[in-house]
Amino acid sequence: MSVLGKALVFIGVGFALLCLLGVFFSVKQLQKGVEEMRPVSACMVEGTALRDALIKYANRNGGRLPSATTWTQDAKDEFLRRRKELIALDVSLRGKEGVPWSDIDGPWGCHNGSRIQAFQYNADLAGTELKAIKNPQKTVLIFETPDPTNGTKKYERRGDRTQPQVLGQLRDWLVMPISGKMQDLVGTGQGSPASR
Repeated sequence: MSVLGKALVFIGVGFALLCLLGVFFSVKQLQKGVEEMRPVSACMVEGTALRDALIKYANRNGGRLPSATTWTQDAKDEFLRRRKELIALDVSLRGKEGVPWSDIDGPWGCHNGSRIQAFQYNADLAGTELKAIKNPQKTVLIFETPDPTNGTKKYERRGDRTQPQVLGQLRDWLVMPISGKMQDLVGTGQGSPASR
């Protein structure tokens, strides 16, 4: 084989190795992105389970939501049951190691690194009859805050840019309406740069 032929083979092998390296690093970045999204998925599952538990409580108690002081105790058993049910439905979370689920006794919320950002119950709705709520798709029942414990607070849009990051971008604070999906509340100013 001539010198030119050997050089072309060397260049071809080098190019193939570079391509394989590029694929390897792309797969690694994709895996990192999936791992970074897993806590967000867990957060959404827990938010949905908690909202569903509060609504079920109301439906079993004359249509009235729990009080401000007992809501976590009132929702606990149904929250845990519904969370388990939702996890079984979500193939991206089922059986996965390292998914940051909230402790059974709380606080319930979203994990942001080593800290939890607890869900708050909208104080304006505590003890309210569901039928008295005029726009349940746009009325926030529970919402994520940087507070480390669950509580009851008046819901206010957050625009302080303290929300967690996902894939290097600020994500919205999780807010759950009485009915519908949390996506129904996109653009509420919870934290999305697009909502400012």
